[in-house]
Amino acid sequence: MNQISIAICDADSAYGNKLAEYLLETGNVAKAEVYTDWNSVEADLNEEKRDIWLINSGLLKEAETLPLKKEMVCLAEERLGAREAALPHIYKYQSANVILQEMYALLAERPTEICLRGSRKGRTIGLLSPWYDGLSLLAGLAVAQVLAEKGKVLYINTRGYCGMKLPEMEESHNLSDVLLSLRLGSTNGGASVMSGITTVGELGIMVPVEQAVLLGEVKAQDYHRLLEIIWQELSFDYVILEIQPELADTGRIIEECDRVYAFLKQEYGMDTVEQQLMSQEVKGKIQIIKIPERLQTGERYENSGSPVAAAGYFKEWIAQEIEREEGNEKGMP
Repeated sequence: MNQISIAICDADSAYGNKLAEYLLETGNVAKAEVYTDWNSVEADLNEEKRDIWLINSGLLKEAETLPLKKEMVCLAEERLGAREAALPHIYKYQSANVILQEMYALLAERPTEICLRGSRKGRTIGLLSPWYDGLSLLAGLAVAQVLAEKGKVLYINTRGYCGMKLPEMEESHNLSDVLLSLRLGSTNGGASVMSGITTVGELGIMVPVEQAVLLGEVKAQDYHRLLEIIWQELSFDYVILEIQPELADTGRIIEECDRVYAFLKQEYGMDTVEQQLMSQEVKGKIQIIKIPERLQTGERYENSGSPVAAAGYFKEWIAQEIEREEGNEKGMP
């Protein structure tokens, strides 16, 4: 990949220098110059060639006075929490027809890492389950309730209601709507994500009511973008993401997680699913939790009217299992 020269325009020199340092570490940037005022920019225009200009959006009007081609200019939009991490979210060219990935492709072989590294303040917990039934949803909600005692939790239910209804979700946009909006390059990602979150008790929940036709196949990149926005713009201590094991790039999604809980029915033993999970390169992140048959009966939740409330009977057992598996000294994630 050809190395490129980048100009960073931001009045905060410490902020700009930190970003320049990171971009140089990618190995794809030959030079990154930081400008804090337009006089120095204008003086340097005729001396140095820059392939890409990263410009703080608050300075965009001034930038438009410079003799720069539109395809060279990229906005460096400040996001909540991004300043502390010194990594602004680079979301699009000034020319609207150029897609996000084209900018990223100039910067790194795995461009999705650019904005996420160092910006997270909480932990991403993955949930794996081979079944599409109410039990997998209850297990996930039980984990969410356990973690809710330690911080603010967002539960992302990627696999639907599993036969259960959350009445509170009827007025909300669903997860498919949110992912489609982000994929199309929404410039207000935080608001897009918030539109799909409903508060149920102490939890924030996102549920895919139905699959959006325009969205098509969901990939790891979609979930990466979603997590990126959540950690940079919203305020959560834990994000719980259901992982669909049938996706081709499940391994990449697991890489996004700090910890993954895999729920299996106890009577399966060391079955094919478990062997497959433990053979993955990321198996060190995966903790298998086997649910005993006595907790698999549907009688306790089928008529409860709310899967969140129904998961309560699971909660104590889940908490004990997680603590037992991770050790008393390590405790909860």
